[in-house]
Amino acid sequence: MRLIEQATNPNPAARLYDIVRKCSESSNQTVRQRLAHLFNISENDSVELLSWVVQVQHLISTVKSHLQQYQGPNRELYLQPFAALEKAFNIWNFDAQWDAVVRQYLGFDVLLNLEHATNVLSEFYSSTGYTEPEIQKPDLDALLQEFHALFQQVYDAKREESIPHELGILLLDLLLQAKLAIQEYQIGGITRLHKFLDDALVKLARNRELFEESKDSSLVQKLWNFLGKFFELSKYAPIAMKLVESLPKIQETLKALPMLKDGSD
Repeated sequence: MRLIEQATNPNPAARLYDIVRKCSESSNQTVRQRLAHLFNISENDSVELLSWVVQVQHLISTVKSHLQQYQGPNRELYLQPFAALEKAFNIWNFDAQWDAVVRQYLGFDVLLNLEHATNVLSEFYSSTGYTEPEIQKPDLDALLQEFHALFQQVYDAKREESIPHELGILLLDLLLQAKLAIQEYQIGGITRLHKFLDDALVKLARNRELFEESKDSSLVQKLWNFLGKFFELSKYAPIAMKLVESLPKIQETLKALPMLKDGSD
């Protein structure tokens, strides 16, 4: 089963274990071919391949940091696999053989210690109240389907010059960033969606006049609905309001956005 086909575990440690377990399987493919298969992306797109690798590196760093905060017994034992994980995913040569570059570092002992670390961190997360909202795969799939439909509509409108040039460029940019966030959620978890929404809010505020001029556009209304689903699925509204309060110069603009009106109370 490809990683992209699995539901995303809200527990970062468990998410990392799932990824490493799949990556530990032997393959006669190149790194490029194997990553493309696991993440369901084009093997010819080196930029996207590198993006996925960086996301895995970030997840490794996050889980390692959480383990370093754990003060229980055997902490050093649980930290042992991370030296091997950091070597395994320090990938720059996509045309090398998978087993020689990645799998050689992912032996049984690494998987076993990482599994124990995952169990320990699951208890640690529970005791500290650390949680991530869990988004079900059907909801992500529906979001992606809506992206494809809306992107095509905006693209056609831009090509036919039925919307202002600047608005078309901005909408396409926001939608492409949204798609990337949805894809990277498979590894990065809810923080990846929140990062996109942080950036989107600021971008929307900076282009306030353009959106006000086009507020009756059906495409703008569809964008609000699309982003509103992001807010709902990722439980983002409370975080968004904190961002609003930290940006006094654009508070009024941000609070006027449709997806924030219900979350401002």
